[in-house]
Amino acid sequence: MNDIQSDAQEVWDVGIIGGGPAGALLAHQLAARGLRTLVIDRAVMPRWKVCGACLNETALETLRHAGLQETLRDLPSIPLDDLYLYCGGQTAKVPLGPGCVVSRSRFDFSLLSAAVRHGAKVLTGVAARLGPVYRDYRAVQLGGGKSAGTIKARVVVIAAGLGGESLLNARAKAATYESSPRVGVGAVMTNAPSNYEPRHVYMAVAREGYVGLVRQEDGSLNIAAALDRSAVRLLRSPAAVVEAVLESVGLPCGAGLPDAHWQGTAPLQRRPTRLGDTRVFLVGDAAGYVEPFTGEGIAWALDGAVRLAPIVEKATVRWDDALLDEWRMACQVSTARRKRVCSLIAAGLSHCRWVAAVTRLLGAFPALARPLVRFIGNQTLAARRTI
Repeated sequence: MNDIQSDAQEVWDVGIIGGGPAGALLAHQLAARGLRTLVIDRAVMPRWKVCGACLNETALETLRHAGLQETLRDLPSIPLDDLYLYCGGQTAKVPLGPGCVVSRSRFDFSLLSAAVRHGAKVLTGVAARLGPVYRDYRAVQLGGGKSAGTIKARVVVIAAGLGGESLLNARAKAATYESSPRVGVGAVMTNAPSNYEPRHVYMAVAREGYVGLVRQEDGSLNIAAALDRSAVRLLRSPAAVVEAVLESVGLPCGAGLPDAHWQGTAPLQRRPTRLGDTRVFLVGDAAGYVEPFTGEGIAWALDGAVRLAPIVEKATVRWDDALLDEWRMACQVSTARRKRVCSLIAAGLSHCRWVAAVTRLLGAFPALARPLVRFIGNQTLAARRTI
């Protein structure tokens, strides 16, 4: 149970705003180092998030490197074998590297539970915003009503997803929005057609955008899509656009598609010019985002948490603005190349004729996709040696 008044009486080493993969894993790493760590999330856990629900080889290797083998074993995940790509009447079956499917509600809750076992404290159902900076700490102001209060932390980490940088004040806001015609949406269907089998990702590409579907551990179907904004405005609902995309490639929609609870995201492309402020770091999607591909978004968040942990530990001893530059360089080493690849893929998915031609080629020669799959996976092994 939240005890905000008690928490406000002390100065925490680290306050983390956001309990998703980046915030939860960072809390685990810092608590394991003996730092007094507090995680604040406005949602009540467990909760669902718009996400593809895939953990690729990069993410799994990062979790093992972070000492979470036991958490991985306990997750009720489904192994992931391949991706079925549909576009313009063409179909291709692309083999994927080692990976699995697990719902975000269970995955995030498992990571937070691991952090708590190492000594971190979690406040849920509490909104937070960045407060003023003082000589030895940064304030975090909590929501109104019974949850009102102020938390003091030597270092604050914003891991609040795509809108996380909005928590910075007007002087420190650093995000720039790149031109993107697409908006992210997602839903979960509990009565989805049986055609979508476990162990596979189904991806449909059309002029209106692209849709990914995967069967989760509880049998529900997770849907994550990047849709053209003009198509959403024209058809007046994300469900209608998703239905149009699926029908264009011959995939079943299911009667429950229009009635599913659809949730949207902030703009899909953003690039911060700074990764924090005085006694503040940005991590995860708040530190920069491009449209990911088969689990890369979660992989970036987890990798960033592991790399940020030693920098935050130094910052709790003595703050130096040079630590923000150190964090920026760490991000460039770890994910810059992979994000460029995903940006190219996302841009290519806007051109249906090109995607249809590639799909036809991969349908005849699926082995041609292996270098890309191997590239994404091997980036972890190469980059991990730099930590």
